[in-house]
Amino acid sequence: RQERGYQSVLQREPENQTALEGLVMVRLEQNQLEEAIAPLEKLVNLYPDVEDYQNLLKQLKADTQPAVQD
Repeated sequence: RQERGYQSVLQREPENQTALEGLVMVRLEQNQLEEAIAPLEKLVNLYPDVEDYQNLLKQLKADTQPAVQD
């Protein structure tokens, strides 16, 4: 339900920082790591000076990469 609320706000205001953050957090809580990447990338693009966004994005991308087999 929270996710739908954030998505509804983002349809009206696609750059709403609070809604983007909320969507990322809800998806992380639901262990939807892949789905959290897109709104987080948008936050990084909109707010490139916020290191927390960049660090979380790097961590998510590392966590969602398939394991390399030797």
